[in-house]
Amino acid sequence: MKILVVDDDPDFIRLIKRRIENQGHEVLTAEDGLKALDIISQNDIRFVITDWIMKEMDGATLCRNIRNTSISGYVYIILMTSRTNKEDIVTGMEAGADDYLTKPFHEGELRTRIKAGVRILDLEHNLTEKNEIIRKDLEAARKLQESFLPAKFPEIENVDFAARFIPSSYVSGDIYNIFRLDEEHIGLYHVDVMGHGVLSALFSVSIHQRMSHDLSPYGLIKTPTGSKPFYKINSPLDVAMELNQSLLIEEYGSYYTMLYAILNTKTGLLTMCRAGHNLPLVLSSDGSFIYIDGGGPPIGLGIPFNSDEEQTYQLTSGDSLIVFSDGINECSPSEEADAEYGLNRVKDVLAGSSNDGLNASFDALISDLYDFRGTDEFSDDVSIIGLRWNKE
Repeated sequence: MKILVVDDDPDFIRLIKRRIENQGHEVLTAEDGLKALDIISQNDIRFVITDWIMKEMDGATLCRNIRNTSISGYVYIILMTSRTNKEDIVTGMEAGADDYLTKPFHEGELRTRIKAGVRILDLEHNLTEKNEIIRKDLEAARKLQESFLPAKFPEIENVDFAARFIPSSYVSGDIYNIFRLDEEHIGLYHVDVMGHGVLSALFSVSIHQRMSHDLSPYGLIKTPTGSKPFYKINSPLDVAMELNQSLLIEEYGSYYTMLYAILNTKTGLLTMCRAGHNLPLVLSSDGSFIYIDGGGPPIGLGIPFNSDEEQTYQLTSGDSLIVFSDGINECSPSEEADAEYGLNRVKDVLAGSSNDGLNASFDALISDLYDFRGTDEFSDDVSIIGLRWNKE
């Protein structure tokens, strides 16, 4: 261990340096707190033994400076003092010291205090290594989650698409997709899994797999039939009801919200089912808007859907359907947890730039969200997807 000893008494420095070196440690020395801070800034120092009373900067002030300085890794501090009353000891510990030695001290006591500090630093180092492994695992899970997001959207002459996804500082469970169902229909879904962490990410991946629109005997989106066109597009309500058969909250302690919509690209008719998700927003080309209410419960809580919980909405040419996660409207400033971005601000920003196209609108929203948040990290996934329909 590299140990920095701080004291303005040269004789004491020589004495304690020899005793610490006899324990097998490397010793650096400084005559006051200012020089100690300079040494710490230029060396990898994890252990400091400092006197309290010094001229330029005393030990308690040195403790506070070390604790208030951005140093990678923890610095263990033993404060040496001839003061013995409890108030002084409390003051030293509150300044940031981890332990104290009362002068004069026995060599065996010094050895024991150093061993205790080294043991704590070893534990801190091991914990840091394990946290780094966890961080890398979470980063890999986040990349896996992002890999299932669509790299490009279907090319349909009269429909434009856009999406944005900004993962939170944690792994969580937003996922979405847009896909062609047949020559006249496209499907769009947006899912937000409860909570954060690897479990949420794995849920989002499993939902993506279940929402595959490939034909199969057990297809969720489309199922084979025995007559032309030899497939059936399942309604959004049927899809939600099928997914809702699993009681996820009891099996895994989780659930998710979802919106699944089908658009007839010829007529502009939307059919959708909202399962506890954010209200979908329709923006018209004239700047008017509507949040479409209605829908059923989240998926996996065991609450059944009713037959009237599927909605239809007729788009007019130039209308946009926009679906987003609650990571947007529930976003709060980093230093003001009670404030929220809110649904009204979402529609105001999107409507204000709607004439520039979906991509420009989404960029404006994300930029405004960053300004509102005040940092470059979000506490929840931020995701938004939308389409704009133009009559042929």
